[in-house]
Amino acid sequence: MVFEIDLDKAIKPKEEQSGKVDYRNIQSIVQVGAGQVIARKEPPGEGVAGIDVTGKKVPAKPGADITIKPGKNTIVSDDGKFLKAEKSGYIYKQGEIVNVGEQLTIKNDVDFSVGNIKYSGDVEICGVFCRGLP
Repeated sequence: MVFEIDLDKAIKPKEEQSGKVDYRNIQSIVQVGAGQVIARKEPPGEGVAGIDVTGKKVPAKPGADITIKPGKNTIVSDDGKFLKAEKSGYIYKQGEIVNVGEQLTIKNDVDFSVGNIKYSGDVEICGVFCRGLP
């Protein structure tokens, strides 16, 4: 699968040209709209011939076709080639499965480690209540 959206947003502050570091605009949430393509399936490749440990040539094996597995709030196109968001929300992965969540939950206090929260849906910030009281 080839992702059309960058799922590995780095959670780090951005350094501006002036050398100033912006701790507020940390982009850690990947949002999608309903119907937006998240990933596409490419046809399997031909494979590459190789050599085993004894120096004998090993013929190439053709790649295997995959089946896209939909996660929460995602759908697979009728032709099986695209994974799309069924609803608007944010993307998160559970293992190899890609999901779209609707309510964003911040399990920490909102501080410089979280940055500004730019999300069009519902946001729950539970801070100390998610961790339990001391």
